[in-house]
Amino acid sequence: MRVDSERITIHCGHHVLSFNRHGMVEPKEDGYYYNQTRFISRFGLTSEGKPLKSVACIPVEPHATVAYLLLPSPAGGKAEPPGEPNDEGGGGFVQKGIEIQINTYVGGGYHQDVHVTNHALAEATFALDFEFDADFADIQEVSEGERKQKARVHRSFSSDAPGRGELTFAYEHPKLNHKTRVRIAALGQLTDEGHSLRAILSLGRQETQAITIDVAPVFLGESIEPWFGPDGDLVGNKEVFALRREWLVNCVECETSNPHVQAAWARAATDLWSLQSLTGKGEENFTPIAGIPKYTGLFGRDSLVVGIQSSLLNVSTLFGALLSLGEWMADGRRSLRCPARQSAASAPAQSVSDPRKDAFHPLLRRLLGPCLLSDRRGLAFRDDRRPAGL
Repeated sequence: MRVDSERITIHCGHHVLSFNRHGMVEPKEDGYYYNQTRFISRFGLTSEGKPLKSVACIPVEPHATVAYLLLPSPAGGKAEPPGEPNDEGGGGFVQKGIEIQINTYVGGGYHQDVHVTNHALAEATFALDFEFDADFADIQEVSEGERKQKARVHRSFSSDAPGRGELTFAYEHPKLNHKTRVRIAALGQLTDEGHSLRAILSLGRQETQAITIDVAPVFLGESIEPWFGPDGDLVGNKEVFALRREWLVNCVECETSNPHVQAAWARAATDLWSLQSLTGKGEENFTPIAGIPKYTGLFGRDSLVVGIQSSLLNVSTLFGALLSLGEWMADGRRSLRCPARQSAASAPAQSVSDPRKDAFHPLLRRLLGPCLLSDRRGLAFRDDRRPAGL
């Protein structure tokens, strides 16, 4: 089911990026959000003011999309093979001469690989204009179309080498120290045109060049770097993603003769995996967010309900939700595992717990009964994961 047929939304943790169907960001509805604040309110791509022809924008992972666009070859009829029409507009080789493929990966900001290929039979020199903007609006303000807090946004550009530059949007609100840093690297010339960054590319026949873009937010003075690099390779937050892989490995496997049930079980695991908050310590990273794109914060009831309902699949989701809520409700921490079962290498948590935190134990006792937990081999009683008091 697609929530909005005119929008494509990808996400990873609290990072959400919404496009239109062409892979562009329109100020009215789209944007890149972190903690429900919009750090990119516009992304457009033209060639000296001329629009590109959109082919498709496809989500390929919960956090990734691929978009394809076309630009006529500036070589005109010279780009056509012998015997083809050689008029001013040219045939198919001219109209589809330049292909632009944009691979986008969101998380910790977002990264884009822009692959530009000259499929025509003549060399081509042309400009690509990348348009960015940021307004730092709250997602609710965007939805309602009315700002409740507003300040000047200062735009600046700097370059430390040919073809490389950083565009910065600084929000000059006295209480909200937000910035958006857009770093772009291209092989050709890169200039700031005031409303866009222009890259000049010269491509030989069948040649491909890559332009890389990194969008990095600064949230309340804290700088955040993209988790993904070229080709979607993980370059940051590696410890958390190792935990995520372990979560998938520890999910209960379901084998059934009904392919629909089998597919639904597998899809439920990947859906829950994609909705993890990726914040906190240990299992707190598995706390599910309430929904995309508007409800990426911690919603106690929703997180607990999802954790309870999915405990048969992987109980770490429930433990993550309980631990995350405990950070808000408790003044101390006590291990949920039986100390006698902990290995010598693991450090037991021996702090005194707050009485409000102890309220979780009767809750778990009532909900989980004998603490039926799971591993890849099926269902099993695992005393090392049994909450204290059960």
